[in-house]
Amino acid sequence: MPSLLSLLLLAAPLSPDLSARTAELTATARAHHAAQAYEQAANTYILLSPLPGADEDTALHQAHLNLELAHATTGEQAHLCRALALARRRVAKLPVDAPQRAAWEEAVADDLAELAHRGGESSCLERPAPP
Repeated sequence: MPSLLSLLLLAAPLSPDLSARTAELTATARAHHAAQAYEQAANTYILLSPLPGADEDTALHQAHLNLELAHATTGEQAHLCRALALARRRVAKLPVDAPQRAAWEEAVADDLAELAHRGGESSCLERPAPP
């Protein structure tokens, strides 16, 4: 049985530092997206997603969207591979009856279909040798 102190700590409001960090990352991610710096926006949304006060699913959805946009604008397949990996991790984490699961399963299917047009999923495993 949890102690009264642990219950109070769990019910405590966000610290000003965490609230400020969440707001800062949200603003930064939106600014990157607006500037069409999609990879940076995705990275920032991923950093934002686990923070208290952030909507994890929304942040990860935005990260996925920005990775797809990065792929569409640069043609770099690595962005699409990251989008697929993110969507797969999200599906694996969500309960079978979660309302968001169907959207993430659709994202996996869409990413796989796009990869099929670009050399298949195996291209995600190909990495250039380090110099």
